[in-house]
Amino acid sequence: MKLISFNVENIFLKRMSKKKIDFISNFIKDNNIDIINIQELNISDTKKLKKELTDYKFYGKFRYHKLLNFLPMNENNNIITNRSVSYYETVKYKDKCYLNKIINFPVLPRIATILITEDYCIINTHISNKVSKIKRKQLELLKEIINKYYKDYKIILTGDFNMTLKNKNFKEFIEYMKSLNIIRVILNEPTWHGKNKEYTLDHIFISDSINLKDKKIIKSNNFSDHDILYIEI
Repeated sequence: MKLISFNVENIFLKRMSKKKIDFISNFIKDNNIDIINIQELNISDTKKLKKELTDYKFYGKFRYHKLLNFLPMNENNNIITNRSVSYYETVKYKDKCYLNKIINFPVLPRIATILITEDYCIINTHISNKVSKIKRKQLELLKEIINKYYKDYKIILTGDFNMTLKNKNFKEFIEYMKSLNIIRVILNEPTWHGKNKEYTLDHIFISDSINLKDKKIIKSNNFSDHDILYIEI
């Protein structure tokens, strides 16, 4: 099974070019990718990609619904696959403290998409790039999701975590995952590229019972500020 995780870089007021849609869809089809975990895909570009990937189904809801549905920053964390799916859901990270929600919680709500296929539970997320307290809270909520599934399924967790390996909260999260026998796939090259700096922000975790056959970072040819993370199991 081949899987990628890719933050496609939603430039809020600009739709994807045909070249970018073609790059993503052709990469998936040419490399026979089975599962595609996407971050920052908006409604308009989701529709375009669906037209190109007719052999795949898209799973996952958007950040906003109803009146806010068509905001350009309304991303999903879709899991796109050609495999049989028995269950899926989208979970919104909710802050239980009302005061903290007003003061600190970001305008862009964060979500995680969960999909069950065969004996795998696949989770795709995009953690906030805001203050440390918010990131820590979202990681705690992500732990709750994983605790619900890891005893019954092999876990594959992917996403843009907006945290480097030096981040205290993320280091603690890695250690917690280890306690559940879920390990981070070691890809220590930068995955995000800014104008004057670059960081390793995108990560994949898998249950240690999964046989990892291949892993690599694939350049996105300037179609995104993130690279593509690839594994084969």
